Amino acid sequence: MKIFHVIILMFFMFFAMSCHAANMSRKNKQSVMEDLKQLKQNCCLFMRQKYFNYQQSLNLMSSLQSDGSWKDIDYKCQNLSYWSPATHLTRLRIMTAAWSSKNSPLYHSSELGAAVKRGIEFWVKEKRYSKNWWWNDIFVPMTLGHIFIMGEDLFKDTSLMQSVMPYLEQAKFGMTGQNRIWLAKGVLFKAILTNNDKLVEQAAKEMTAEIVYSDCEGIRVDGSFHQHGPQLQFGNYGLSYLGNITVLICYFADTRWAFSEIAPFRDMVLNGMKWTLWRDVMDISAQGRQIKQDSQKEKNKNIRNSIALLAEKDSDFAAEYLQEPVGNKMFFNSDYMIHRTKNFYASFRANSVKAYPVETYIIGDNLLGRYLSDGVMQIMRSGNEYFNVAGCWEWNRLPGTTLPAMPLVKYNPPHAPEVKIFTPTRVKGESVFTGGVSDNCKYGAMVYSMNLDGVKAEKAVFFADDIIIALGSGIESDSPYPVATTVEQSLLCGKVEQGENWFYHNNIGYSGKNISLFAGKRKGDWKPLWGGYKKSVPDEKEIFQLTIEHGKNVRNGSYEYAIYPDIKLNDMPNAVKSYQVLANNETVQAIKLKNGIIMAIFHKQGKIADFVTDSAGAFIITDEKIFSADPTQKKHVFNLTLNKKAYKILLPTGRFAGQTVAVAR
Repeated sequence: MKIFHVIILMFFMFFAMSCHAANMSRKNKQSVMEDLKQLKQNCCLFMRQKYFNYQQSLNLMSSLQSDGSWKDIDYKCQNLSYWSPATHLTRLRIMTAAWSSKNSPLYHSSELGAAVKRGIEFWVKEKRYSKNWWWNDIFVPMTLGHIFIMGEDLFKDTSLMQSVMPYLEQAKFGMTGQNRIWLAKGVLFKAILTNNDKLVEQAAKEMTAEIVYSDCEGIRVDGSFHQHGPQLQFGNYGLSYLGNITVLICYFADTRWAFSEIAPFRDMVLNGMKWTLWRDVMDISAQGRQIKQDSQKEKNKNIRNSIALLAEKDSDFAAEYLQEPVGNKMFFNSDYMIHRTKNFYASFRANSVKAYPVETYIIGDNLLGRYLSDGVMQIMRSGNEYFNVAGCWEWNRLPGTTLPAMPLVKYNPPHAPEVKIFTPTRVKGESVFTGGVSDNCKYGAMVYSMNLDGVKAEKAVFFADDIIIALGSGIESDSPYPVATTVEQSLLCGKVEQGENWFYHNNIGYSGKNISLFAGKRKGDWKPLWGGYKKSVPDEKEIFQLTIEHGKNVRNGSYEYAIYPDIKLNDMPNAVKSYQVLANNETVQAIKLKNGIIMAIFHKQGKIADFVTDSAGAFIITDEKIFSADPTQKKHVFNLTLNKKAYKILLPTGRFAGQTVAVAR
C-alpha cells in the first residue's frame, strides 16, 4: 500500500509540475507577445514623430504620377554617394507617417493611402538597385521597414508585404561598428513585421555587442569612434552610431530587449562627440568626409537632438548630457586634441601608423581632403570662423599645416566630365612619433612628426587658457613645390589690424615672424568635396589667411607663432611676452608660460632647464605634478629627473597606450 501511495503522490506531483510548466509557458508566450506589441508601438510612435510632415505629404501626394513615380527623381542615377532613387522611399515614408498618425488631418486618408501603395508598387515593379552596396543592404531594408511598420494597417490586406520581402531580406547580420548596427536594424524591422521574437532577440544581441569598448572599430576607450580601421569617424559613422543607438534605446524601452548597460556609449557621447561641437557647428576636423554645404550645422543639430533625447531617456545623467565641456582633452587613440575654454574652441588633428588619416576618394567624397588630418588646427570663438569655408579653402594651405603647394585634383567646371586625382590614396599614416599629453583641465601639448609628399617637419602645439603656441623644426623638403606653414585660413570678418610681427582679426590675435597676409575674395567649388553633387557648385568667399613661406628645397627650416583667442587689440604689442621658447630643434621643442608651467616635446632623450628624460616623450611640468605621455605608444616606462629628483613613470599599455600619466612632484 505504501508503494501505491508513493506512486499516486508522484503522479500528482508530476501532473502539478507539468501544469505549472504549461502555465508558465503560456504566460511567457503572452509576455513575449506583449513585448512585441510594445516594441511595435514604440517604433511607430518614434517614427511618426520623426517623419510626420502634413504639408509635405500633401505636396508629395499631388505630385505623384499615375504610375507611382515622381517626375523630378532620376531613377536611372548611379551616383554612389547620393543615389537619387532613394528619395522615392524617403518620400513614401513621409506620406506613410501622415497617413498613420492619429493627430494628422490625413489620418487613414483613402487618397493618401492609395498614393503610398502606388509608390510601393512602382518600386517593386522597377526593381531599382544601386552599385553601392550600402543603399541596397542598409538604406532600402531600413526605409521599407519604417514604411511597413507605420503603415501596417494599410498593407495588411494586400500582397505588397510579400512583394517587398526580398528587399527586407537584403539586410543580414555581419560586419563591425556602425555597419553592424545598420544591418541588425534592418533585420530587426523584418522581425517586427513577421512577429519573430527569436529574430528580435538575435538583432538585439548584435546591437548590444557593439555597445562595448573596442580595440579597432567602434567605441574607443578615449571616447572617440572609429570605422574603417583605427580611423576617427565622429562626423559620419560616429554620428550615425549615436543617432541609431539613441533611437534603439527608444524602440526597446519597457521590453525584455531593453539595453541594460550603455556606459561605453554614454562615455563616447559625453567624453567624445560632445567635445567636437562649438556653438552651432561641428569641428570640420571631426567630420571626416562628407563635407558639403551647411554640413557643419546639420551635423551639429543632429548630434544635439540625439543628446537632448538621451538626457530624457538616460535621465540619471541628464545634467552631464546638457553641460558644455570645458578643458583640454587628448584623444590618444585618434591623434586628436581639443582645447575648450568658456570663450574659445581649438583643435589639432594629426595621423600616424596607429591612427589613420582622414579617408579620401571614397565614392567621390573628399577628393581634396588629403591633408585634412596633417596638423590641421582650428580656432573658433563665434563658431562661424570656418562655416561653409571649405568650398573656397586652399586645400594645400590648411590652417596649422606645413605643406607643399602640390595640386590635389584637376577639375573643370561647370560640366566637369571627370575629376583627375594627382595623389594616391593614403590608407595608413606615415608617422610613428605622433601623440600628446594633457592635464585634462587647462593645458595640453601635441606633436606630429610629419613625413609626407617630400616634406618632413617636427610640429608641436601647446595649449593654455589664453594662448596657443606652435613650433616647427627640422623642416626639410625634396618636393618640387614651394612649402609653407599656414597659421590661419578662415572667413574674413571685418578689419584686419596689424603691427610689428602681429595681426589682429575677428577678436583673435596672431604673433610671429615672417608671416604674410592675404585678405580678399577667393573662388572655389564644392563638387570635389562631396560625391553627391551631380554638377559644379561654385562658391566665392572673403578669406583671411596668414602664411609663413619656406620656399623650395628647404633645409633645417623652422617656425614659431602664437595665437591669442581671447585678447584685446591694445594688448597685442606686448602679447609675445606671455611665453618663452626654451627650445625649438630636432631634439626638443619646449615653451615656458608666464606662470612658470613648462610644456615640452622630446624627440629623443635630452634635457631642458632642470628636467631630464631618458627617452622621447611629451611632458607638462607644473608646480605640483609631472604629466607624461608616450606618442609612440610602445614604451613601458619613463625615467625622469627634475631638480635632481628621480622619477620612474610606469606607462599604460594595450588599449590605454598613449594615455597621460600624472605623478606628484
